[in-house]
Formats: sequence, structure tokens, C-alpha cells
Amino acid sequence: MGARLPPLVKGKQFGNLDVMLNMVERFKNGYPGDKFQNTMSSVLGTGVFNSDGDMWKFHRSMTRPFFSHDRIGHFNIFDRHAEDAIAQMKLRFRAGHPVDFQDVMSRFTLDSATEFLFGNCVHSLSAGLPYPYNITPAGAPMGKANAAEDFSQAFAQAQSMISRRSLKGWIWPLFEIFKDDTKAPMQIVNSFIDPILKEAIAKKQSAEASGEKK
Repeated sequence: MGARLPPLVKGKQFGNLDVMLNMVERFKNGYPGDKFQNTMSSVLGTGVFNSDGDMWKFHRSMTRPFFSHDRIGHFNIFDRHAEDAIAQMKLRFRAGHPVDFQDVMSRFTLDSATEFLFGNCVHSLSAGLPYPYNITPAGAPMGKANAAEDFSQAFAQAQSMISRRSLKGWIWPLFEIFKDDTKAPMQIVNSFIDPILKEAIAKKQSAEASGEKK
């Protein structure tokens, strides 16, 4: 079929112990490196996915509480949004239309993650799934667009831009001398995320002021 297996990493020690030890050591301080960080910083910033050393350890310690046994046991959140996603797909199937499963999973993840992490669902599934490109509004009612859809599209565009940077290699800044290609989509992303973060912070401060345990 013409398929080729990826190259294997072969170390100098038996069982590739040197390779595994190197990976473990690198994990203690993060992975990216300067080249990766510079390429991705306009989208990923200096968070856990794009930092090394002490900054990486700081962000990792900040995210660890979200994955405690108590938090990851909140299956009702994921069940509820999974049922919503299935219901939305059934609506399209009954009408005889296909669905973009990747889009469905993107919406499911966005709704589940925002409720799980911030306690505030963005309800991207409730906007309705998109119809195929050849179905016009006259042929079928279109799902009402909302800010969550704009966010999803903008974030996908920003990811595409940084992927192109990595393909261009070290010369990618030459292609963006006059304009940062990620600036426009990231403005949409940030305008969507900022209110959610502010509301989550306000809830936490209110809970602390009233002596509630979160």
C-alpha cells in the first residue's frame, strides 16, 4: 500500500534505557525548547504546553488540582454533554443529513471543559450543528451561530497558522514581518475566554469571602 513505518529511536544502552532516562529527565523541566516556544508563543503563551523549567513546574502545579480523584469523578458533566451531542446528531440524521463528527467532538469538548474547569458551560452544542456546504438556508433552517462557534473557528485558524510556521522552519518570521498571522484569530479567542476567566475568578473570590470550601 506504500505505507512506511516511522523510524525507531535506538539508544546506546540495552533496552533503550538511555533514551527513556533522557525522556524522564526532560519531563522534570518541560519539553519545548526555545525554537518551539518562539514559534507557538503568540497562541500558547507561556503556559504548561509552551514553557520550560520553573515556569513549566508552576503551571503544572496549578493544573494538578483539576485532575484530582474528586474532580475527575464528575462523570455526570460528561454524560450530560454526550447525551446532548448524540441528540444533536440524531436531529440531523432524521433529516437525512450527514454530520461533521470532528465538529461535534470539538463542541462536546468545549462545553465539557468549560463547565469542568470553570463551572460555566458555553453551550456550543445548543447552537445547532452545521449543515453540509451544499445545503442552503432555504433548503434547511440553519443553526444559530453563537460566540462559541466563532471561538472554535478562530482557534482552529490560529492552530493552522502556527502549524505553517513550524513547516517553514527558522525563516517563518520573514513571512510575518508586517503582520502577525495569529493576531486576528487570537483576538476572537481572547475575547471569548476573558469573560469566562473573570467570572470564574469572581466566583472563587466570592466563595472565599463567604468561607465556602471549593
